[in-house]
Amino acid sequence: MSKYSESKTPAWQRVFIWIVAIVMTGGTIAGMIFAVIATQNQDLNPEKIASDKEQKAQEEKRKTPEYKEQVESWKKDVAEQLKTLLGIDGYEQYVGAFDAASVTELKVEALSEGTGATVAENATVTALYTGWTPDGRIFDSTKIINEDMIPREFSLNQVIEGWSRGLVGMRAGGVYLLTIPASLAYGEEGSRQYYIDYDAYSYDYDNYFESIPPNTPLRFLVQIVDVVNN
Repeated sequence: MSKYSESKTPAWQRVFIWIVAIVMTGGTIAGMIFAVIATQNQDLNPEKIASDKEQKAQEEKRKTPEYKEQVESWKKDVAEQLKTLLGIDGYEQYVGAFDAASVTELKVEALSEGTGATVAENATVTALYTGWTPDGRIFDSTKIINEDMIPREFSLNQVIEGWSRGLVGMRAGGVYLLTIPASLAYGEEGSRQYYIDYDAYSYDYDNYFESIPPNTPLRFLVQIVDVVNN
């Protein structure tokens, strides 16, 4: 007689239990296999499928006349907004067309000398400014028709190189005219504003308004209000 008690479970129950165990094990293995395949094959990934479906829907929507009309309306709005920009008070006469071919290096002219803190590298500067292209078109300004001028704060390590170089050594309270070659401005890419697709909460990179064409020199009037050297 064995020291282990003999099982009293009927044979048919033991067979049934084994069948259930095999089925459950098979299901688990099948699930693991599918998970591995889905990981290896991105086409089966649920997130990828949903993303592809959304992208396709956006592509179809962007082909519609209604969407194209929205984009064109947006471009007109941007153009109208740019027309409201002016030169900073007291220095409007400096804003105008200039010879792009003559701009070969960075030039800084002091229109009014400052007496405050001197701008150091990587300083944080608060300033009023106006920027324009060789055809005299203003593309950015703190002076807007029928609005008060509000100075803007920025770090010199976050602006175009023409600013980060040109403003170093200048002083708070001063007004400066910067003539900047394209290589120290927006270079070969220029500057664009992209249309926001509000349904997808993303930018439509195929539709844009070109604020500054590639390889365009620029001019800026900059009135330094305050300087914080880091």
